[in-house]
Amino acid sequence: MILIERKQGLKETIEVKGKIDATAAPGLDQTLQKVIRGGLVNEIILDFSQVTFVASMGLRAILRAQKLLNEKKGKLNIVNISEEVRDVFALTNMIDLFVQDEKLVIIQKTKTLVELSLAGHLDDETLSILTDCIEKLEKEGIVDLHLDCGGLNVVSGDAVQYIEKTRQRLISKNGSLILQNIPASLKPLVVQ
Repeated sequence: MILIERKQGLKETIEVKGKIDATAAPGLDQTLQKVIRGGLVNEIILDFSQVTFVASMGLRAILRAQKLLNEKKGKLNIVNISEEVRDVFALTNMIDLFVQDEKLVIIQKTKTLVELSLAGHLDDETLSILTDCIEKLEKEGIVDLHLDCGGLNVVSGDAVQYIEKTRQRLISKNGSLILQNIPASLKPLVVQ
């Protein structure tokens, strides 16, 4: 495992490369503890774009860091997680603790169905990401989409219109677009 640290103000980004197995986890733990105890950081972002595996000891190191940051009113987020590593976080029910900044996550994919999880604000920036993703999926032959909206807290009017147009387009292809886990505050905006 290789760690590359970049500090910007009160935020530290740690790029992690390789496997976080029983051998590498103590090094991650030591680095996280050093950064947090140094007292000059209130947010840590772990970039997992090049992480291929996380063992239970790696999860433990991350949880310890989160606990210390919580005591200091700080936060820890993990970004750019591969599907394999995401599965580990999902199976341990840790996904919602750390992966809050990602806008769009493919949870499940089959030959014709994709389930996407949306989080945060479905605004112009996120809508652009969602549009690109759906266009790519449609080119792959995906005609059934399930959007898990449980992590959303704001939905723009443009996003509502886009979702409805996409639903109509998929229906015309004998497909579907189903919204799941819509927060009560957003139900009036997103009616199926």
